[in-house]
Amino acid sequence: GQMAAALSHEINQPLAAIETYAANTKRALALGRQEIAEGNLDRIAAMVARISELSGTLLSFSRKPATRLQPVAVQAALQEALILIRPKADRSGVAITVDPALDGVMVEAGRIRLSQVFVNLFGNAIDALEGRADGRVAVELKSAGERVCLHVRDNGPGIAPELAGEVFEPFFTTRDGQGSGLGLSIVYNIMQDFGGSVTLLPAEGGAVFELRLKAAQAE
Repeated sequence: GQMAAALSHEINQPLAAIETYAANTKRALALGRQEIAEGNLDRIAAMVARISELSGTLLSFSRKPATRLQPVAVQAALQEALILIRPKADRSGVAITVDPALDGVMVEAGRIRLSQVFVNLFGNAIDALEGRADGRVAVELKSAGERVCLHVRDNGPGIAPELAGEVFEPFFTTRDGQGSGLGLSIVYNIMQDFGGSVTLLPAEGGAVFELRLKAAQAE
């Protein structure tokens, strides 16, 4: 249901833009404004490419995730996660930023399952930021040697240090029974499957989760 709502939201925006650009192109041609018409057609082509990308995301999520590890672009997994989580973030007024240094960074993983890691971490952060006007979540690249180290950071209330050993246990939640308590447990198990790790770091303000994954080369 969340996926259907997210993809509908994402597809409706380029469709509305295509309708507007098509109408403007018709008027531009009637006025002999060739340059405006050509610019509009370029924008329409870009919107069609965006819809095609979204359709590809839907198809990839409809398939059973591969269990074999393979080179995965971190940015690709992040973009798929953002497609699913962006409507929730927008409703909560939470801004999510991704470190540009992640472009081209490859890890040994499964793309859909790595997306699931980010979806769960983002979802938990957004829940923690509920009611905050300046809610922010950031994905940062910390190092990229044999092991790629990422931080997922928010500016919420944080998690008490004494709970660090419990947060990855199934059904553990700090939301007074509102959450399922499974999100971080899922993240932990997926990261273990990748031969990686997830750790809650001590932080002054907010929560910081460190992800460590084996670096990979593009196939």
